[in-house]
Amino acid sequence: MAYPSATQSSPPRQPSVKVILAAADVSRVVDRIAHQILEKTQGAADTVLLGIPTRGAPLAKRLAARISTFEDVAVPVGVLDITLYRDDLRRQATRAVGPTQLPPGGIDGKRVILVDDVLFSGRPCGPPSTR
Repeated sequence: MAYPSATQSSPPRQPSVKVILAAADVSRVVDRIAHQILEKTQGAADTVLLGIPTRGAPLAKRLAARISTFEDVAVPVGVLDITLYRDDLRRQATRAVGPTQLPPGGIDGKRVILVDDVLFSGRPCGPPSTR
């Protein structure tokens, strides 16, 4: 039986890539969420989407565009910066506080839906005491 010498090395192992959602899958998921918003809000009347930076803001815009396509309803979109209220401020470097931009007409008397991409960070959800 031959053993590899110390000078021989095996090729580096490539990490296996597992695609969870392809681009078409993400589009379908966004469409499903938009439909859920329409169903739960009876047509998105008096509804406002507030995206939480960084990736929740473009997702809110994308959802509003899909809702407009399905129902011809313009859902106002804004941005809500929650930097000072994050539960991980002690573990991360300080982030600059960004602007909160409410949509024209404000949010008073509206149904506000917060949009975020919580799957991106991979942090567990739940109260801080359970982490």
